[in-house]
Amino acid sequence: MPLAFGWRWRRGAELPAAVKALLQRLTPRPGVLPLPPYMDWCNAQGRFSLRAVRLAAALGHGEAVGVYITQHVARGVRLMSALNALRLPQRQYELAYWLARGLSESQIAQRMGISLNTVVYHRRQLYNRLGASHRIELLTKLGL
Repeated sequence: MPLAFGWRWRRGAELPAAVKALLQRLTPRPGVLPLPPYMDWCNAQGRFSLRAVRLAAALGHGEAVGVYITQHVARGVRLMSALNALRLPQRQYELAYWLARGLSESQIAQRMGISLNTVVYHRRQLYNRLGASHRIELLTKLGL
């Protein structure tokens, strides 16, 4: 919650206006089509999805509501984080980046200024290092 609604928000504080509006969508009003209990929220920390669901109360009476907050991280940022964690040599890092972005080996050779055979060599080294046998498995290992 603090990431989505600012560092000043804290447990026990009043709910942010966006969450209140989301919770109001769970209460149907007569003659009005209900809005889905889902909304997007953007701020300086990024883009978030908020989803509200009704829950069964723990003691069997009353109502409870759950609010799921999901932060959306751009694919490029996830890729860079995954590659940084692997601590690959520079050429393998660069090759893994372009492979994950979907470039062909000839396009990668052109971008990196090396021969196609060198790209194939570095790709094989990268796959061996990560225990992957093809590009889709590489993407899976990178968490994409």
